[in-house]
Amino acid sequence: MVEATAIECVWKGRALLGAAPLWCPDRGDAGQLLFVDTLASRRYAHDLASGKTYSWALDEACCRLARVASGAARSPDGATLYRSDTSAGVIHAFDLDVQGNVARKREHIRFPSTQGYPDGMACDREGGLWVAHWEGGRISRFLPDGRLDETLTLPASRVTACAFGGAGLDLLFITTAASQRSDEAAAGGLFCCRPGVTGLSVAEYASDAILPDAI
Repeated sequence: MVEATAIECVWKGRALLGAAPLWCPDRGDAGQLLFVDTLASRRYAHDLASGKTYSWALDEACCRLARVASGAARSPDGATLYRSDTSAGVIHAFDLDVQGNVARKREHIRFPSTQGYPDGMACDREGGLWVAHWEGGRISRFLPDGRLDETLTLPASRVTACAFGGAGLDLLFITTAASQRSDEAAAGGLFCCRPGVTGLSVAEYASDAILPDAI
């Protein structure tokens, strides 16, 4: 269980719509967490060694790709693809074969309206699915059978996505949105914690960004 006090805001910026976090171990001295602000068309790089966050302009095509990619995750064995339908409040699961074909679409998790809507997600090495709650102010970990295992509360209601990073992939980075949240001081910031589990490497989940038309 992660204590609320252990969730650190590592970048106190105001991303209008932070999304698509991606850990890049070969950037900088100790790796960097890349993410984008799809509303402001900005790309960010949070450097783990220095703690600094850099930004530069991003073209609209890359922003569109980021919006598509952040709401999907793949199980550690590669056999299941998860996809969030934010507006419907549902996470669907699909069977996934080695060629990337999907089948057997099914409802995996349905969010109660009081807990916001499912957005970006990431799988850990144990098969747990970490999901951002848009309008819910939290990240939740669900077991492979869909049962809720753990919830991390954040000081920002619009939580958008998450990704594992760090040398041992034992850090969980969390993006948020400041759009229409002028009353929330931490909204739009980048958060980080040690969740007690490790994530998958980029090579293990990189294909999640390419989603079949069927889903």
